[in-house]
Amino acid sequence: MPKVWGLHNYSDTNRFQSYRTREIVGVLPGEVWLTETGGIVQLGSSFTNHNGAGLTRAAKALSFMFKVAAANPRIKRLYIYNWTGATSQARFDAGLTDHLFRPRAGYVVVCKEMHAAGCGAVKPVKD
Repeated sequence: MPKVWGLHNYSDTNRFQSYRTREIVGVLPGEVWLTETGGIVQLGSSFTNHNGAGLTRAAKALSFMFKVAAANPRIKRLYIYNWTGATSQARFDAGLTDHLFRPRAGYVVVCKEMHAAGCGAVKPVKD
């Protein structure tokens, strides 16, 4: 039996729910790592980024992701996908930065969570 489990919990994180993650963690023995999680900026017509709404939603989802992880002591690590975002024409985008590597609102959330007062993140871009 594995001692560490990887879980992609995009569905909960981006719908501001945690029941799927709780149910899966509840039946798995050992540690759980959220191995592909984060805030979706754009995913076709399911999650759109009209006038920056996707950027705001993604930042809120990232904040929620940290709360989900903190609520379960068996969740030991978070691996956020993806660092670099895509252009506005892409079907999928979950980047912490835009395609030019400029920080988005989600980047600021992660920076503040990881570094608290020491976060030197600049004002995020709105792409």
